[in-house]
Amino acid sequence: MAAKTLLLALLAMASSLAMASDPSPLQDFCVADKDSKVLVNGFVCKDPKVVKAEDFFFRGLDKAGDTGKKLGSNVTAVNVNKLAGLNTLGISMVRIDYAPRGLNPPTLTPRHGDPHRHRRTALRRLRHIQQRQRQPSLHQDAEEGLQRWQPKSSSSLLAMASSLAMASDPSPLQDFCVADKASKVLVNGFVCKDPMQVTAEDFFAMGLDKAGNTENKVGSMVTAVNVNKLAGLNTLGISMVRIDYAPRGLNPPHTHPVPPRSSPTALGRLRHIQHRQRQSSLHQDAEEGRRVCVPEGLIHFQFNPGHTKTVAIGALSSQNPGTITIANAVFGSKPPISDDVLAKAFQVDKKTVDWLQAQFWADNNN
Repeated sequence: MAAKTLLLALLAMASSLAMASDPSPLQDFCVADKDSKVLVNGFVCKDPKVVKAEDFFFRGLDKAGDTGKKLGSNVTAVNVNKLAGLNTLGISMVRIDYAPRGLNPPTLTPRHGDPHRHRRTALRRLRHIQQRQRQPSLHQDAEEGLQRWQPKSSSSLLAMASSLAMASDPSPLQDFCVADKASKVLVNGFVCKDPMQVTAEDFFAMGLDKAGNTENKVGSMVTAVNVNKLAGLNTLGISMVRIDYAPRGLNPPHTHPVPPRSSPTALGRLRHIQHRQRQSSLHQDAEEGRRVCVPEGLIHFQFNPGHTKTVAIGALSSQNPGTITIANAVFGSKPPISDDVLAKAFQVDKKTVDWLQAQFWADNNN
């Protein structure tokens, strides 16, 4: 009996050290389908064909809450239950109204996204108090505009304002979860195929040994092996690409909507450039065999400066990172972005914008 008690105690200690995080979106969006009878951790996804702009908007945070209650405060929450478009994004928000001498009583939020902190901004003078384990509580008068951070699992006299979540592809919870692309159940990613129907072919992809067709306007071709092409990648949080470059070919400036860390390896001479916020770009000539690391979210591109063909192989830390090619997204979007907006953003005249929007923007993703 004592041994069993010790084992349970050790398991409890181990589980308390686990870091939980909201999973990243595994596609462009996963709007919560609250009418579905399928129960998952969170919500299943609404059919993208019936998603509307209203799924991403919420009205009401401009209106004061009723503070005529015993506590003299009112919390108006905007979470996935009220705004379906928040599903899988790992964020939410609240407005807290206080009457004079009003109190938002000590609270604890049961679900946290890593780094298990909340942020709030005072729009008037507030007193914020949070309790620490076996230590004196922390007192702070928050003047107008001051932001406060709420550490993990401390009770507070202010409820959460917004959750800062570390998003990541969910880990496998069994030996494998091969994507069932025939299922009509829409979730963040794919539901699992019946293990009894899984075959060896679900874990193999052919084609990375074959050169992509670079006879296009940019002179490159990206051949991706992600969960859409290799069902066995589901829940593994990885994918791979082969990028072929014609002489003077370009893989144009792009970023990934599901922010992975990517690591291409050049099999020939290649110029890699990535842009940082408010800073100069980083240029690097990658000789054959040299590996380049691309941090999350940075716009980056590669150019073949030579007169022979070049290949790069890349690994990405998401099963479906997606690609947003900047020029295509800005000038080739359907419906088009207003030329007034683009002229002001790029600081050029509208004729230049109209000419750019009239071009055919080649897609080099296979």
